[in-house]
Amino acid sequence: MEMLWAPWRMAYVQNNQSAGCLFCETPAHGEDEKALIVWRGRSIFIQMNLYPYNPGHIMIVPYRHLAALDDLSADEQVELIKEVARSTAIMRGGDEHRWVQCRHQSR
Repeated sequence: MEMLWAPWRMAYVQNNQSAGCLFCETPAHGEDEKALIVWRGRSIFIQMNLYPYNPGHIMIVPYRHLAALDDLSADEQVELIKEVARSTAIMRGGDEHRWVQCRHQSR
């Protein structure tokens, strides 16, 4: 496997050590613009990535700290998938052939 090396991210990685969970702490601060939170829902929020691997990289994150998607309540699952669909449509910008990647990452 080839190692991905992105040295421009080192300042962020080395200076932003926290004992807690980034996705739990960030929305609690209430500084959405600084935290790159672009949308808040009832049970999820959407955050841009400060150091994206691809243009338009966003993270759609539940407020509750859970290990798996199936730990979300039915209402949380509905809100999450609706925002994935809405965000995908926005990123495609009307081009139905534009590729968009959706990925799940456990906390």
